[in-house]
Amino acid sequence: MDVIISSRLKILVHSFLFVLFGILVIYQVLKIPYQYVQVAHWLWLIPILVLVPLNWYLEFQKWREQLTFLNLPKTHSIQSFAAGMVSEFIIPGIPTNFIGRILFFDSAVRLSLAGWTQVTNAVQFLVTVLFGMVAILVLGKGSLVTLSFLCGIFGVVLVIWMIPGVRGAVRKRFPELFLGDIKPRKIVYYLLQIGLLSIIRMIVFTVQFALFLYVFGIPLSSDLMYWIWLSYLSVTVTPSLFLGKLFVRETVTVAIFQMGNYATAPVLLATFSIWLFNGLIPTILAWILTMNKK
Repeated sequence: MDVIISSRLKILVHSFLFVLFGILVIYQVLKIPYQYVQVAHWLWLIPILVLVPLNWYLEFQKWREQLTFLNLPKTHSIQSFAAGMVSEFIIPGIPTNFIGRILFFDSAVRLSLAGWTQVTNAVQFLVTVLFGMVAILVLGKGSLVTLSFLCGIFGVVLVIWMIPGVRGAVRKRFPELFLGDIKPRKIVYYLLQIGLLSIIRMIVFTVQFALFLYVFGIPLSSDLMYWIWLSYLSVTVTPSLFLGKLFVRETVTVAIFQMGNYATAPVLLATFSIWLFNGLIPTILAWILTMNKK
């Protein structure tokens, strides 16, 4: 009886997600102002498509590095990562990829996994902030003081964590977060690895977005890169409750690029394309993969 209920629930959930994704695609397609779209440079879609699996491979490598860091088996690394993609896409307001991932592991290690997944997400967020602040400085809309302040915060947090008494207090207060004795050197090495992968992933995303804009008629330039970083920072820090930041992503991105006097139509179409190729399609594939879990 329990098996029948579980199967019906699984069918219901996946049917709901299927309809949800369908509605989302229709909404996005209807928003595109086709009368103003000028498509050029189709061949540049090839490198864009090549970079899609690279983008997600980098994120997957961060997940595997986390499992190695915590000395956990990688038996379900692919399926747990795929489940995390689905959960993060549906509820992106906070880093919710840990929700799907931890379900594939024993309950005794789930809190530790959730905690360090948030740390990993925080490193990616910090990279986004730093790139965004560089864009603000270059475009003349910020100051070096602001950038130094953000770097200083990260440095202070790292120094505080290196103090044995602080680590001991955290370990005593939240023992479930630590699987064994994790040495400070190992933590620093892990954060540097995650930081490097996050930087490379940010570069990949920047190239993809720039090429999409080029395909739809916006010339490539050094300033374009900075506007991409600024828009990505703005989208990242803007709260949203569900479905890949529906209603938020396009609005914020178009508003940022309008500050640089870019046309609305190609920016909107590039935003939709980057969401489709980097977001929806990989999420659907990940959803199908999680359906096959017995």
